[in-house]
Amino acid sequence: MCPLQKTYVLEENQQPIAVQISIEDFQRLEAMIEEYGLMDAMIAKGFPRRKSLG
Repeated sequence: MCPLQKTYVLEENQQPIAVQISIEDFQRLEAMIEEYGLMDAMIAKGFPRRKSLG
């Protein structure tokens, strides 16, 4: 995965309060989270884990 290009949003006293990322990075992260959640739900329902090739 490529490193995220992020911008920190600061308060007036320079304390970070948020992080801004591009929509492309957000969509990529969102897809990864959804895939992880689906995999977790499938395992909970008894579906076998995919075996690694290595």
